[in-house]
Amino acid sequence: MDIETYLRLATPDEFPGVRFGTGVMVYGTVRILSGTCIGDYSIIGVPTCEDIREREAPHETLIGKDVCTGVHCVIHSGAKIGHRVLIQNHCSIGSECAIGNDSRIQYAAQLHWKVKIGTQCVIGGFCCDRSSVGDGAIVLGKLIHKLKDPRASWDETEEPSPVVEKKAVVGFDALLIGGITVRFEAYVAAGAIVTKDVLPGSLVIGTKHYTAAEWRTQKRSVHE
Repeated sequence: MDIETYLRLATPDEFPGVRFGTGVMVYGTVRILSGTCIGDYSIIGVPTCEDIREREAPHETLIGKDVCTGVHCVIHSGAKIGHRVLIQNHCSIGSECAIGNDSRIQYAAQLHWKVKIGTQCVIGGFCCDRSSVGDGAIVLGKLIHKLKDPRASWDETEEPSPVVEKKAVVGFDALLIGGITVRFEAYVAAGAIVTKDVLPGSLVIGTKHYTAAEWRTQKRSVHE
């Protein structure tokens, strides 16, 4: 693959109805629908290192209608971004990610390979490969792999990834580790560390799990 063949400056002639800031570049096959605004010095359709190494053409990248990105955003090849998505400054969207309509990707968030984000989500922090977030969820912490054997090959080992279900909340700087699930309308407080499933409607404070009924019986001063 000749990267220079694919890399070019984005222009309104190629993408009618799209507004571009200064120095926006695109790789490969990119579709951007009308009403979208791409911020200064962003790059769309960046191929993966594997594609470059194997000299493969990047996957098609799609950005929907009325999307707005901030400055210095990187959207990798094969990403599919729905309509009316807001991507703030310095975000990185990994290869083959999918982001649903009306979601917001917060400042400097990092979404890695094949992350799935539902509709009307708010995402900050870090989402590891193949992690998924359901509709209406808020994730401001970090979703990471457990990495059971640190000597294992990254290319040959596919570890389970965290799942956050619909309308769950993961607070700022919380840490979800391994193939766990935060279920419907569960709440993980800021700074919590989660290594097992979180039941629907329950809470995690620190490392402790509470049902809603159990939390109501706790003395507030214990957690202040």
